[in-house]
Amino acid sequence: SSSINADGVLVVSADRFRIEESQPYSYQVGGKGIESAWIQERGEIRLTLGEYCETKALIIDPWASFYGGSDTDRGKGLKAASNGEVYYAGETQSLDFPAFSGPQTSNAGGHDVFLMKLSSNGTPAWSTYYGGSAQDLCLSLDINGNSVVVGGQSQSQNLPVYGAHQSNYAGGTDAFIARFALNGSIIWASYLGGTSSEAGSGNVCLDAAGNIYLTGQTKSSDFPVLNAFQDSLAGVQDGFVAKFNVTGILQWSTYYGGSDEERVSGTSGGTNVVIVGTTLSTDLPLTNAVQNSNAGARDAFLAEFTTLGTLQWSTYYGGSSGEWAW
Repeated sequence: SSSINADGVLVVSADRFRIEESQPYSYQVGGKGIESAWIQERGEIRLTLGEYCETKALIIDPWASFYGGSDTDRGKGLKAASNGEVYYAGETQSLDFPAFSGPQTSNAGGHDVFLMKLSSNGTPAWSTYYGGSAQDLCLSLDINGNSVVVGGQSQSQNLPVYGAHQSNYAGGTDAFIARFALNGSIIWASYLGGTSSEAGSGNVCLDAAGNIYLTGQTKSSDFPVLNAFQDSLAGVQDGFVAKFNVTGILQWSTYYGGSDEERVSGTSGGTNVVIVGTTLSTDLPLTNAVQNSNAGARDAFLAEFTTLGTLQWSTYYGGSSGEWAW
C-alpha cells in the first residue's frame, strides 16, 4: 500500500517492509527553489511542481553523501558523464578509506590518491587508492566515453606505473598522469618530471580524440621536453605543457615561461589546449597578445597551443596590482 502522510512524505508498505520517500527538493540554476510535492489521485502517486522556467534545467530531488575514512580526505575533482554516472577523485590519509575494488585497495603510505565511480543514484560502483609509499596528491580529473584520467604530484619512488613514458621517479616532486578504464582498471600511468620540483602540477584534460594534456609548473632544468616550443628552463619556475596520445606515448612537451616565475593553474582542451596561470616575468613569450607587457607585480596569463605544440597566441592579462587566474 502507499500513502502520503501529513508531512508530505510518501510511504510505501509491503508485508514487513516500509519505505519512506521525503518530499522532494527541486530547484533551478541560481539555486531558486521550486515547490514540489507528492500527490495521490485515483490510486496513482505523482509529483506536482510549482511555477518554473521551462527553458532552464530543473533538478528534482538530488542526492548527497559523505565518503571517506577516519583520517583526512580531500576531494579534488568531480565529473559527471552524460548517463548520470559520477567520477570523483582526491587524496586521502585514511587507512580505512572505503576502497573496495580496482588496482589498489589499501593505502600504500602517507597521502594516496583515491578514485571512485558512483551510479546516477549515488551508489558506489568501484573505489580505489592510487599511490606509493610517500606523498601522492591529486589535482584534477577528466573523463570521456571510455576512460577517466587523473593528474597530480608524487614524492613516491614506487608509484604504480604501467606502460609509462617515464617509469622512474626523478626527484623532488614529480608530476604524474594515470588513465583508468570506466570499470576502474588501470590502463597506463607515468611520472613526468625532472630532478627538482614539479610541485602543484597535475592539471589534466582530454580532447575529442582521447589525447591527454598534462600541465603544471617546474623548477627542473632537466624536465623531459620533446618537440618543444621552449626547450629550456628560462627562470626560477616555468610552466609546462605535455601531450600524451591515448596509449600513453608522449607526443610533445614544452616549457613555457620567462626569466622569473610562472604557475599554471588551469587547463582546457578542445581542438587546441589553453592554459591559464600567473607570472612575475616581464619577458613571457608572447604571440598575438591582447596585452604585451606585465602591468605590475603578478599578472595573469593565457596561452593557446595547437595539437602539434605550436604557440597559437599568448597574452598577459592584468593591472598594476596582483592577479591570479584559475
